[in-house]
Amino acid sequence: MHLAAISSPRVLSGLLKVPRKDNLEEFISLAAILVNCMRFDGKCRKYISEFSPVAPLVSLLWSNQKRASSIALEFLNELQRMPRSSAIALFEQIHKQGSINNMCALFLLMQNSEPEYRLLAANLLLQLEVLEDTSAKSIYREEAAEALFESLTCEECPSTQALSAFILSNLGGTYSWTGEPYTTAWLVKKTGLILAYHGNLIKNYDFLDQSLQDAGIDSWCSKIAQRILHLGTSVFHALEKGLNSKLKRVSRDCLVATAWLGCELVKGPDELRHAACEIILHSIEQFLHPGLELEERLLACLCIYNYTSGRGMKKIINLSEGVRESLRRLSNVTWMAEELLKVADYFQPNKWRISCVHSQILEAGTKCSGAVTALIYYKGQLHSGYADGSIKVWDIKGQKAIFVQEMKEHKKAVTCFALYETGNCLLSGSADKTIKMWQMLQRNLECIEVIPTKESIRSIDSWGELIFATTQNHKLKVIDASRKAKDIFKNKRVKCIRVAQGMQAAWIQASSIILIEQPMQDWRRSSKPQVSIAPEKGASILAMEVVEDFIYLNCSTSMSSQIWLRGTQHKVGRLSAGSKITSLLSANDMILCGTEKGVIKKRREKQEEKNGRRKGKLESIREWVVEHKLRTVGTLWASGIVGSMAYNWSQPNMKTSVKIIHARLHAQALTLAALAGAAVVEYYDHKTGAKAERVAKFLDLNEHHKN
Repeated sequence: MHLAAISSPRVLSGLLKVPRKDNLEEFISLAAILVNCMRFDGKCRKYISEFSPVAPLVSLLWSNQKRASSIALEFLNELQRMPRSSAIALFEQIHKQGSINNMCALFLLMQNSEPEYRLLAANLLLQLEVLEDTSAKSIYREEAAEALFESLTCEECPSTQALSAFILSNLGGTYSWTGEPYTTAWLVKKTGLILAYHGNLIKNYDFLDQSLQDAGIDSWCSKIAQRILHLGTSVFHALEKGLNSKLKRVSRDCLVATAWLGCELVKGPDELRHAACEIILHSIEQFLHPGLELEERLLACLCIYNYTSGRGMKKIINLSEGVRESLRRLSNVTWMAEELLKVADYFQPNKWRISCVHSQILEAGTKCSGAVTALIYYKGQLHSGYADGSIKVWDIKGQKAIFVQEMKEHKKAVTCFALYETGNCLLSGSADKTIKMWQMLQRNLECIEVIPTKESIRSIDSWGELIFATTQNHKLKVIDASRKAKDIFKNKRVKCIRVAQGMQAAWIQASSIILIEQPMQDWRRSSKPQVSIAPEKGASILAMEVVEDFIYLNCSTSMSSQIWLRGTQHKVGRLSAGSKITSLLSANDMILCGTEKGVIKKRREKQEEKNGRRKGKLESIREWVVEHKLRTVGTLWASGIVGSMAYNWSQPNMKTSVKIIHARLHAQALTLAALAGAAVVEYYDHKTGAKAERVAKFLDLNEHHKN
C-alpha cells in the first residue's frame, strides 16, 4: 500500500491495533512504518503521538537486537519533532515508564552504536535528563552533550557533523506539527520585526502557527541551556568551528544554537558571557552582511545583542565599519540593531558612506508571459505578475530561482501586489477591474475572494482591514471590510499609494513624488509634503522603491531606473537591466527589477571595503583601469614607444629611421590591443548592469541621515 494511503488516520487507527503483545518483530515493523509515514506526511505526527502505544515501542531500546534498538531511536527522534509542550509531555511519559532504565539503555546505545545512532541516543538522553530537575553534575548529561559537540567539530564526517548541528539548533526550541524546525522563527520573533512585510521575506515559516505561541518554549530553553553551559567555554569553541564550516547548513544551524544559548547566557555570570563573546563574536559578524538571508542577519543581530551585554560592550565600540553599516541597514527591521548602533555611535561616531554601484546576483523568468508588471514577497517566496494576467511563484535560494507554481486567474495584466495583514493574505490588482485576494493553502497559492471595481487598478496597499487602490483615471479609493469603496483626495490625480504602519503615505502626482508623514485620521486636515522629487521635464514616474538611503524611480523616458539620494533629493546614479524595466521591488537590501522581456533580475549594492572583505589585487587593478581608460591607453602607448625604442637601439645593424618606424608600429599594436580590451570590459559592464553612473560613488550621509 502507498504511504499516502497508510498515513491517513483511518488506516493508521487499524494499523496501530495489529501488533500483538510481546511480539518483537511486529512492533519493529510497526515502528518502521510509523517512521516512514511521519517522514512522508508530517501531518500524521499528531495522530501518531496521541494513539500509538509508546511503552512497547520504547521497550525496543532495551532489545539485544540491533535492528530493534535502531528503529526505536529513529521512531522516538522523529516523534519528538512536534511543538515543545507536546514533546515535553512525550518525554514525561517515557520518564514515568522507568527513568533510570531508559536513560541507562540510551547511555549504552550512545557508547556502542554507529555515529548516527549515537547522536540520536544523545539527543533523547539529554532531553530526558532535563526532567530530572537537578543542577548537579550528571554523567548522562555530560556524555550526551560531549558526544554532540565532538561530532560538531569532526569535519571528516560531514553527515554526522550536519546531524549534530541540526540536533543542537533545535534542542532549546520547537517544531511545528508537520515536523519542521520552528526554532529560527521563535528566535526571529524575539528580535521584534517592525513590519509584517519583513516576516514575508523569511521562508518556510507561518508566524501565526500555534507552535510559536507555546508558553513552554522559554522555560525549556532556559533549563537545557543551563545544563549545556555547565560545560564551559568548550561549547563555544565547538560552535565557533561550526559557524565557520564550509557546509552552509552546518554554519546556519550553529548560528541558531548560538542564538538560543545566548538567550540564557545573558542572564548568567559575566565571566562566561565575556569569554564566549571573545571566542565567537568575529564568526557571528559574517552573518550580518547584505546578501545573506534575512533570518540569518536577524539571528546574528540577536547574538551580538546578548553576547556583548555587560563587559562585552567594549566589543560594540570596536565593531568594524562594515558591521556597523550592516547594523544601520537592519535598524529599520529590528529594534535590536538600532540599540546596538546607538551604543556604537555614542562612543565612536561613524562617518557613513554608501555606494550606489550594483552587481547582478540572480536572473530568472520566462519569455512567454510578457512583461513583468508586478513583484512581491509572500510567505518567503517571490511572486511575479505578468502582462498576460498570470502570476508565477519562485523559490529564491541564493543565486538560484526555482519555479514553483503558476496561476492565471486575471484576464488582463496584473498591475500590482500588496500584503493584507488581516487574514495574512496577498492582494493582486489588475487591468481587468478586479482585486483578488490570495492565501497559501497546502503550500499552494489559491484565490479566496474577488473584489470587483469600476476601473482598472494601478496600485494597491492596505492598512488593517482597509484596502487603498489607485485607478487608471488617477483616483484614490478606500475599500473597507464590507467591500464598499469611497473616493478620497478627489481634487488630486494620484498614480500610486504606499502605506507604512498607518503613519506614512506616498503618492505620485503628475511628475513628482510627495511623501506625507502623519496618522491616517489627519490626512484630510493637512497634506504638506515632507520630501518632493521632480525628475527631468517630460518624464512620467511609473514605479518607485526605497532601499535605505536611495529612492529608485522608474520613468517613462528611460530604459533604466534612476537612483536618487533620499536625504538631499539628488540624482546619483542609474540601474540598467538589459531591457526596459517595468517593475521594481526592494527586499532585504536588494533591488529586484522586472523587465519587458519577462525576465527578473536581482541586484545588490557592492559591499567592498565596508563589510570588511578586501578586494583582490587583480580586482583592484581592473577597477582602476575601468575608471581611467584614457589614461591607461595613453600610458600603454607611451610605454610601447619607449620600450620598443630601447630594444631597437640595442640593434647596431638597423637604421635610425627603421628603428623609429618599428617603435611606432609596436606602440600602435599595443594601443589597439588595449582599446579592444577596454571595449570588452565596457560591453561586460553594460550587460551586467555594473556600469551604474559612478557619480558620487561614496556619499557622506552624516548631514542628512544620521538623525
